[in-house]
Amino acid sequence: MYIGDYYFETPCRPEQLLGQPGVYAIVGPVQALLDVGQSDNVRARIQSHERVGCWNRHAPLGWLVAVHYTPDPEKRTLIERHIRQTRSLPCGER
Repeated sequence: MYIGDYYFETPCRPEQLLGQPGVYAIVGPVQALLDVGQSDNVRARIQSHERVGCWNRHAPLGWLVAVHYTPDPEKRTLIERHIRQTRSLPCGER
């Protein structure tokens, strides 16, 4: 799936994520974008994320995670910033 100009892998359940660096997008029903962030270890970050309550409130039937895996920290920051600036996200800082 594409979010803006960036390709993200098909959304999956948190336990299916890889423990690799990347940009993650939390998606609810009909692929509504709830949040975006980046981490050196996407799986660990999602498992301990402080905004899971917000994701659950906005997607009570469940949410999935789409990931753009990349080891480049500058690229991850750029992608996250661009998505936050161009999308209205109900969870997370703007």
